[in-house]
Amino acid sequence: MNYKLDNSKAQKLQISNDAFHYMMYGEEMLDESNMEEVDEASAMFPNGYSITDWEEVDEDLIEVTFVPYILDDIKYDGWMPFVAKNWVFKYYKKDAQTTHIHIENEVTDEVYLDMDCKTMLFDNKPWVMFTKDGDASHFSPSNSCCRIPLWKCNK
Repeated sequence: MNYKLDNSKAQKLQISNDAFHYMMYGEEMLDESNMEEVDEASAMFPNGYSITDWEEVDEDLIEVTFVPYILDDIKYDGWMPFVAKNWVFKYYKKDAQTTHIHIENEVTDEVYLDMDCKTMLFDNKPWVMFTKDGDASHFSPSNSCCRIPLWKCNK
C-alpha cells in the first residue's frame, strides 16, 4: 500500500517540549510520564504523520503542525530514480496528451513536484518537459528544463 501526506487534514496541537523532541527527533524522554502524550497524539494519525511546522509557545510547550498520511489510491504507470539518491519520479497518463507527474523523496516524503504536463513525442517516443514552475512543453528541447523519457520508466 502507498501512502501520501494530506495537507488538507493538518492539525495543530500543543504538546510538551519533551514529547515534541521525542516525536520530531527520536530523543529520549526526560520525563517518562510524557509518553502518554506521545501515544495520544500518535493515535490520532493511524497511518503516521509528518511534522511540517512548529513554534515554541513557552519553554515547556510547543505548537506543532501534524500532517497525516492517508492511503494513496493513485496507480502510477511508471517510475524511475530522479537526479539524486532517494528521489523518485512517478507518472500516470491522464489521456493521450496529458501526463500527471509526481516527484518525491522516498525517505523524507518531501514532494518536489506534483502537476499535469503535456506529453510530447520525440523520435516517436513519449516525453514530458517541465520546470519547477510548471509545464515546459512550450519550450524547445534545447531550453533549460527537465525532460523525462517516459518510455524509460519502470512499468
